[in-house]
Amino acid sequence: MPLEEELRKLLGDEFEERLAAKLKEYHQLIPRDAALYLISLESGGAAARVETLARALQSYSPVILQARIERVFPPRIIEKNGGKSKSQRAALSDQTGAGTLVVYDSACAPLERELMAGDLLQAGPVRVRGGEFHLLGNGVLTCVQKGVRAKIKEEKEIPNQIANFEGVVTAVFGDFPYRRGQSRLSGEAGSALMTSFELQDESGKARVVLWDSPGLAGQLKAGQKVGIENGTRRGGEIHINSAGRLLMEWMEPAQRPKIDEITASEKEGCVIRADGHVVKFSSLEEAAMRLGAGPVPEGVQASTIIELKKKDWIGRGLPVEWEEKKKD
Repeated sequence: MPLEEELRKLLGDEFEERLAAKLKEYHQLIPRDAALYLISLESGGAAARVETLARALQSYSPVILQARIERVFPPRIIEKNGGKSKSQRAALSDQTGAGTLVVYDSACAPLERELMAGDLLQAGPVRVRGGEFHLLGNGVLTCVQKGVRAKIKEEKEIPNQIANFEGVVTAVFGDFPYRRGQSRLSGEAGSALMTSFELQDESGKARVVLWDSPGLAGQLKAGQKVGIENGTRRGGEIHINSAGRLLMEWMEPAQRPKIDEITASEKEGCVIRADGHVVKFSSLEEAAMRLGAGPVPEGVQASTIIELKKKDWIGRGLPVEWEEKKKD
């Protein structure tokens, strides 16, 4: 529907008066189309209605979208004038085509905590800008209908099946370093972190592994509800790689003290120093497991394992659970 027709329907007898006033306000120096657009900015939000993606792209006025989420992109942090702002995009589709939704700051929360690919989303009011749908300041995102969620525990597991999951965290195992591109914690590949925890729904429990994790063990708690988008079943576990997402109540991570020294001896145990903080594990075997090496194999000294693994931890933030349980 052309903008003028939309505004005539919305404003009724006031339309001509509002148009004349707007042109007069700018001393007749703006074209009629520009005046119509300005009027729509002032009054169109209250009249926002549900439109298809195709019709919404042709609308000058704010509209409400109902569309299926195809993909959620990682958020972007924008630093400007000494402050920080966040934006996030989601690819949408409906029976008329495709489009991109852009949201900002606190409006990103539903995309990080609840909404997954496959869900039916309602977003609005939005306005078209640069061929994308931008959520307005008073806009909200809501889930109209959840997409398919797979059972966490299947009697007959399909290897490498990719699916979405939802459940409750029952145990948090921790953050562990690993070498990218390798199945063993050795070699010369780049170092990264994996977060491991257990998730449960009505079908049962499974271990979850989040690869290339920013270190989320301190933010995951037993009883917390989380979602997994594009998780991969593998050997009775659910793995989240670069194509997947972990959805959770996000908290900005506190600045953690950085580990600067790790020493190990049978007499002193394993001592970890981080910016003045000291954490001690009396058992070297436990320390080796905390450092991500797993059980110490027979015939190998735990101190040797710690010496090999400590280079992966020097410079990293001290895990909260280490400090809480083992601080001297």
